[in-house]
Formats: sequence, C-alpha cells, structure tokens
Amino acid sequence: MFYESITKSTSPPVVTLDKMRNQNGNHSMRCCFPGFCESNNVKIHDECFNKTFLDCQVCGETRGVVFLFLAVCLGLAILIGNGLTVLVGIRRCKRGKASKMDICRTSLAMADVLTSIQLLVIVTYNFSWSMSMTLNELENEQGTLRGSPLAYTAGLLFLFAITTSMYQLAYMAMERIYAIAKPYGYRWQSNKSVYVGVVMAWILPAIAIILTCFIQELTFSYSPMVFLYYPTPTELNQSSAIHLFYAVLYAVPYLLTTILIIGTGIMICRHRKIVGGMEEKSKNKTTKRLSLQRNTDALITIAIMQIAFSITALPTMIISSLLYTSQLDCATLSQPYLISFYFTLSNSLANVVIYNIRDKEFRDEMLHTVKPQFARKLLKWGTSNETTELQTKI
Repeated sequence: MFYESITKSTSPPVVTLDKMRNQNGNHSMRCCFPGFCESNNVKIHDECFNKTFLDCQVCGETRGVVFLFLAVCLGLAILIGNGLTVLVGIRRCKRGKASKMDICRTSLAMADVLTSIQLLVIVTYNFSWSMSMTLNELENEQGTLRGSPLAYTAGLLFLFAITTSMYQLAYMAMERIYAIAKPYGYRWQSNKSVYVGVVMAWILPAIAIILTCFIQELTFSYSPMVFLYYPTPTELNQSSAIHLFYAVLYAVPYLLTTILIIGTGIMICRHRKIVGGMEEKSKNKTTKRLSLQRNTDALITIAIMQIAFSITALPTMIISSLLYTSQLDCATLSQPYLISFYFTLSNSLANVVIYNIRDKEFRDEMLHTVKPQFARKLLKWGTSNETTELQTKI
C-alpha cells in the first residue's frame, strides 16, 4: 500500500510524554492543547491532564465557542465570496464574454474555496472530538495519528489548498508579463491555451506535495493548536528540514510572482515612455495607451493580492520559526500562533475583496448574480405572507 510505504520510509519514532517534556518538566513540546488556552504550561498540564478541555478552566467552553464561531464565520465568508466569483466566471463563459483574466480569477477562486472546506469541515470536526478529550488522551491520540494514513491524507489536502492559490497567482502574473512583452501574441492567444495554463497551475503543486511524502525527515501530524494536520519534522532536532520544505514549496511560486510583477512593472514604464514620445493625435498612440492602462490596472490588482498574501503570511512565518527553533515554548506562542495562522487563511477572503474594489465590471456582475436570488426569496416570502393573511381572515 502507498501509505504503508510512506510510513515505513519515514518511520517516525514512538514519542512518549517523558521524552518530549522540556527541561522544566512542563507540558509536552508537541503543543498538544488548543491554541486559545491560557499561556501557562503548568496550569494547562495540572488542570487539563485528567479533565476534558471543555471542562478545563484554562481552556473553557466559552473560549471554544468563540473560536468555533469565528472559524465558521471565516469559512462561510470565504465560501460565499469565492463561490459567487466562480458563478460570475461561469456566467461569462456561457455568454462567451469571459476574458483571460476572468478564467484565471475563476480558477483562483476555486482554489480559495478549498480553504473554506478546511475551516467548515476539517476544523469543525477536529474541534468536536479534541475538546471532548483530556490532555492525556489527546497526547496519546496525537501520537497515534502521527505519520498515519489519515494524517497524510488530511495534511496533503491542507497543503494543496494553500499552495494551489499561490501557483494560480503566479500564473496570473505570467499572463500579465506575456501581455506586455508580446502584445500581439497575447491578443491572438486562445482561451484554450489559458485553460491549459490554469490546469498546469493545479497539477504542479499537486506533484510537489505528493513528492513530500518521500522526504524521510518529514512526517504529517495533527496539531490541536489549530485543529488541522500539516507536516512536522520526524525529530525535534530536524527543524531545518521543515524550513527547507516550506522554502521550496512556498518560496518558489512566491518569488516567481514577485519577480514577474517587478519585471512587468519595469516593462510598462518603458512602454509608457515610448508611447509618450509618439505624436499626440496618432490613432496608434491612443490604442496603445488604452492597452497599457488595462495591463497596468490588472498588474496593480495582482500586486495588491501579492502584498495582501505577504501581510497575512508574515506573522505565521515568524512565529513558526520561533516555535520550531525552540526559542519560545508552546504555551507562550499558542495564542499568537493561532491568531496568525487563521489570519493567513483569511487571505482567501482578501482576494474577493480586492476583486470587488479594483474591478467595477466584476463588482456589477456579482451584484447582478446576487440580486435575482434575493428578489426571488423576497417575492416568495411576500407571497407566503399574503396567503397566511387570507387564511387568517377566512
């Protein structure tokens, strides 16, 4: 079996509680507690070791309810926003009015929908059973799940949800630089070739993620801090392996997108100087100026999306580095890590907001998509009320 070969190749050692305790005898360095608990290792260990986290005062039911409510709200906002974006793209494709940007945007929205599935399904389910366990039970369960087929499957799906959107954004940046460098080639580029590029932006991260299963220094584990599965080093002293992994998986599309944005910006500046030197009443100058403006607007949108991703991802990168290098313990970083982690996931919602702010045509199309649905509901609600009133009078 595929997963058996994976688990044998990684062969993570059995991690006992005593082996993983730090020098002060505090809670396990596996961070085996919800991130919203109080930042005190001793309290968490003493009060929750034989009590469920729902009954444990340092974690508490109220904290859990607030966290779950916010996570579900974020998941619903991402699902609704990106779902509407996909609907707008499908409507334009059916009418034969879909631009190359529309195709890329729809594909990126589909990738962002995967994040909402993680929040609404995986996080909610893991929250329900984790909170009903004691610290001792959860540590044993975490050890059982470490390197298991379930951990690999859920962890791979999580990585795929995060990395696919990055590759989609990189492809959008590639389309922009192609539009500037080869304007005539871009103009005659068929939508079919764009579909091929979009599909490749799905396939490449999938291949890269599957290859991580064969890295012996990495395994997949469950993290109760965020209620998700993701890769961890097989040994605590192999934190460099996890840093290298994230550098390759995330840095490649991120740096590629950044370089393409900068390169496209430089080329647009050069083209503006050339167009500015043309005769004022030249028809060719007007056409090129309009084309440059469209490409500039599209590039600014992609650049803002890249900046938004950088802002949302930076806190998680910093805190993760401190966590893996053991400069600070889990309890100290648990709450900041939880907040920064879900702040990073909110980038999937930021893309929808950027679309609506930057593109008036897209915003109008989305409103036209939403309004008929509300109109039908209001009409149905009004009709049912009138029927009820007539029945009451009779």
